[in-house]
Amino acid sequence: MIPLPITIWGIELRWEKIGYVDDSDAASIDYNELLRNMQSDTLSGNDQRVKDGYAPITLIGWASPPVYDAAHKRLHWAKELQFGNDAAHTLNYDVRFLGREGVFVMSYIATVEQLPEIRQSLDEVLGLADFNTGKTYADFVPGVDTVAAIGVGGLIAGKLAAKAGFLVVALIALKKFGLLLLVPLAGLWRFIRGNRGTS
Repeated sequence: MIPLPITIWGIELRWEKIGYVDDSDAASIDYNELLRNMQSDTLSGNDQRVKDGYAPITLIGWASPPVYDAAHKRLHWAKELQFGNDAAHTLNYDVRFLGREGVFVMSYIATVEQLPEIRQSLDEVLGLADFNTGKTYADFVPGVDTVAAIGVGGLIAGKLAAKAGFLVVALIALKKFGLLLLVPLAGLWRFIRGNRGTS
């Protein structure tokens, strides 16, 4: 008997202390143009990936287009990726919480087929993280606090210097060695709830 697959998501949680992200560009971003630029950047990096022994990556498109909640300073979007000639496409679902000193990052790795599950849980996920008093986006002090070198468009495009493309590279590395390191969803809930308000 073939065992049924277990539905679990991989996730990376991290704090990016890049400074206050000015969100004034959010309303004017052309997400179709941004996607084309991201596809071009991904394609241009494939020669080096192949030289390093990894499969090339194709950014298929938005699995879920970017949404920015200006009132709560939360950003989320999803990309559909193909590694080499894999028939099963990978889903990277990214969530960013903007604060005074940087962004709290939740980046999911799943299959495209799991997108409905993630969408169903999105409202709960977006309510799980918060900043301490004094560290919120509204607490920013112009002329005193550091301002990030990127805006909302840069967050989506992955313009975080050395960390850009971390998830993609990590997933390729794991697949190269036949490993898949994932955090069950239940464990994620416990982790975030146990640390809520400490970002």
